[in-house]
Amino acid sequence: MKAGLKKTIEQLKGLDELIPQSPDSATTMVNFTIDPKTGGWDNRIGYEKFFPNNALYGPFDDTERIQSLYVWSTHNGARTYHIYESSLTGANTCSLNYTVGNVYITTGGGIVELDSNRSIPLSNEPGTSYSPMGRFLVITNGYDEPIKFDGDEVTELGWSRVPSPPTPFGVDPGVLGVTTGPSGTAFMPLTGWFRSDQKTFTNLYDTSSLFSLRAYYGLGDASVDSVNTYKWKITWVNAAGSESPISASSDVCTWTRYSANKTVGPCLRYAAYLSDIAIGPSGTVARRIYRTKNLRESPDVGADEVYYFVKEIDNNTETNFIDWIPDAAINNIAPFDADSILLPTLAPRMSASFKGVLFIDGGSEDPTKLFYSKPGQPDSYAASAYFDMGTRDGGGIVGMVSFYNQLIVFRENAIDMVRGDPVSGFKIVPIAEGIGTNAPGTITVVKELGVIFLGKDGIYQISGGMDGGDTVRIQRISDGLLKTMARISLSSMPRAVATYSHKWREWHCYLPVDGETVPSLGLVLHVDNGQWSHREGFPVGAISTTPSGDIVFGNNVGKTLGSRTDFECGLFVISRKRSLGYTTPLIPDGGTITVDKGPPTSTYKSAWLDFGSSQQKKFVKYVYVYALTRGNNAIPITYYMDYGDSGTESSPVKMQRPDHQDQGVYGTGLWGSSTWEEPYLTEIRYPIAQKGASRFSFEIETTSDMILIGYSVEFSSNETKTIRGKRS
Repeated sequence: MKAGLKKTIEQLKGLDELIPQSPDSATTMVNFTIDPKTGGWDNRIGYEKFFPNNALYGPFDDTERIQSLYVWSTHNGARTYHIYESSLTGANTCSLNYTVGNVYITTGGGIVELDSNRSIPLSNEPGTSYSPMGRFLVITNGYDEPIKFDGDEVTELGWSRVPSPPTPFGVDPGVLGVTTGPSGTAFMPLTGWFRSDQKTFTNLYDTSSLFSLRAYYGLGDASVDSVNTYKWKITWVNAAGSESPISASSDVCTWTRYSANKTVGPCLRYAAYLSDIAIGPSGTVARRIYRTKNLRESPDVGADEVYYFVKEIDNNTETNFIDWIPDAAINNIAPFDADSILLPTLAPRMSASFKGVLFIDGGSEDPTKLFYSKPGQPDSYAASAYFDMGTRDGGGIVGMVSFYNQLIVFRENAIDMVRGDPVSGFKIVPIAEGIGTNAPGTITVVKELGVIFLGKDGIYQISGGMDGGDTVRIQRISDGLLKTMARISLSSMPRAVATYSHKWREWHCYLPVDGETVPSLGLVLHVDNGQWSHREGFPVGAISTTPSGDIVFGNNVGKTLGSRTDFECGLFVISRKRSLGYTTPLIPDGGTITVDKGPPTSTYKSAWLDFGSSQQKKFVKYVYVYALTRGNNAIPITYYMDYGDSGTESSPVKMQRPDHQDQGVYGTGLWGSSTWEEPYLTEIRYPIAQKGASRFSFEIETTSDMILIGYSVEFSSNETKTIRGKRS
């Protein structure tokens, strides 16, 4: 008999579902975070209401599942919008809202609605995509009209219609001034062309203000018997600086300077009066007027027509315009029809900003096409500005993210990369085939690691780039989670969501498992040690992170129709609060209030230890748990042998140093005499009564506070070996 043998694990690693396991890994690691002081595992986590002072969940008391969530910060963090989609109980559409303030007030506060009657995604479809682009947030979902939000109002993304052309009035070249005034109630001159030496026209009907033109200002050729012909077009300009597609040409306006009128003077020119200047859609801030130079005797020049910029009307209200700018003063050529087109897809599913350009996918109609806007103009698209990825296997586009000097484009079974810039041009570079995703909500940029996403066969990391001799690297980082990956509900995988918090230094991914259609299990990647753990009991349906690093999530169920009274709904925040949410009991006066549930159950199960020789029997005597003292919390362990499912539970042991006086416990100290003590690292010994086993494992399952750092196992061994294998 060999006595006094000891196996020590000084620093615990995370979850490892491979067999055989590393001895310092965990078979089970549920509801723990990393303690930054010790590098150990801390179970002091929970979640709380977004507006904690409300008796229920105001202003979300009647909301069902939160369908999507995005925290958008502007003005260098001065303004933060918690934007989410949800529906009221029993509704078949959802609304887009954002929260107001950080304290809910029952009257006059809480939320602002941005859009209504929005589509609710199916269980096999991803949620809404949110993409910052300059001072706008672009919002798309593949069904509803794509929109953008500037912090004050919502406007459409792109242009859904082309402006109609203006209407020029006819010309009577023999008239020196307006000889006819208003007729009845209509305030409309019969001639829309006026001669004047003024740049502005204060009263078109006051003939005393109309004088002969100077030689320079005005339209047309002043020479005798000249033929003068002009046409106009207009565009709209919105607050994003995007210019709409250009209108069709106006009607031809032409006149002849007959010799019979030569007495009027050799320098006679005209000012053009245009009506029906089209009002643009919401968000339009200006209209631009374009005009040909004098076409003279060729009113139907067709393809040879050239239009030039004349004037910008800095509003979206005026419908009339007077054009007195001479041909010699207009030289900037108007955009061509193909320079700006209608939004190339009516319902893009996702978008991303890269190099000041907005990229959008082609939606369900063109899933392999990738369109891109003009620089700084998210609403303007040239007819030729797109890539068709259907020429290479990989399926449709499902997600995009800007990462360093490239835009990574995720497809169902491939990954591509957009390189270049608006000046030199963009190009598509393939990265990988056979690796893709259908869970765009999990694509996350993690500063320390690169881009993390949930693929169909695991979780992947993309790192590196193509600048300075670097290369793009893709590796699967979830090989120790094979059992968890096998549990994923593949049909509902698009509903998986993820976020990264620099405060917690964790990447959270919540995904549907075991046939569920909503996220039901959390996977946490702890950046500081590169280890994995599970989160259970956190009802995450959508998730995002604030600028300060707080993780906000939307409830995956909400308040539903029927008899359910124990409900949670709205937004919540993952915190150090020792509560796994709330229950909502009835109270004597007939109302309801929220009551904290108990702390989450945290579970640590060690690896199956063979102590270096699996065929030799071991007799475990003690388990020493290395932990920080946490007062009088009494925690038992359960130990197992040889992959058994049933174990033996030990007596609970306090998290106090066994050979010292107990430390003070919060709530029992006396003011002025007790001393606040820091927790100490201590060995807590558990005696084990176990017969010989080839492999040994122990488990800690508790709702009490603890910080677990390591452990050691004391055992003895003899020459007894595993018996001969069983015969068939």
